[in-house]
This record gives sequence, structure tokens and C-alpha cells, in this order.
Amino acid sequence: MNKEALLKEMREILDTMDVPELRKTDIFWLVRNLAFRNRNHPKYDRVIEILRQILNTREKCPRCGETLKLTPMSMCIDTSMQARNWCPKCFHVFTKDKLKQEVTNE
Repeated sequence: MNKEALLKEMREILDTMDVPELRKTDIFWLVRNLAFRNRNHPKYDRVIEILRQILNTREKCPRCGETLKLTPMSMCIDTSMQARNWCPKCFHVFTKDKLKQEVTNE
């Protein structure tokens, strides 16, 4: 399952949980705090699994080739739930769709 589908599934589940609206897009906040009020939710384990998959994603920067690992400082999700990354080596900013496009165009 691709990252965008995972994010969509996670968002749908989060809509049924007790999570502040502004925090639903903050991956690292969710990892730290989701269990406090949602540990007994029937889909809690699935959300944690999705978060782990997202955090273990590794990409290569299309500009410099640096292997990227998502960190709190290198990932954010915009209002459309699309993950954006930036390379800590060359500071190139890209979305996963843009990454696929740039890699195939080279």
C-alpha cells in the first residue's frame, strides 16, 4: 500500500478517535500521544502500524542522491494530507509524487 493510501486510511480512523483536529497531521505527536485517550479504540493498533510504516519509509533525494529517513525535522504533512520531505544535505523540498516524477524523468 502506498504512503498516500496509508495516510488516507489513518485520517479516516483518526476521525473516529479522540484526537485534536490540529494534531491529526502531526505524525510525531500522534506517536507520542495517541495512546493516552485512544488505547482502547478498536483500530488503535492499525493506526500505530500505519505510523510505523510511514516513519520507516526511506527515499533518495532526486537532487543529490542522499538516502533520506523521515525525522521530525524533515517531514510535515500539508492540509491535503500529502507528506512533504526535505533533504538535510541539499535542502531540496519534494512530495512523494514529485519524487516519483523526478526520479523517472532522470
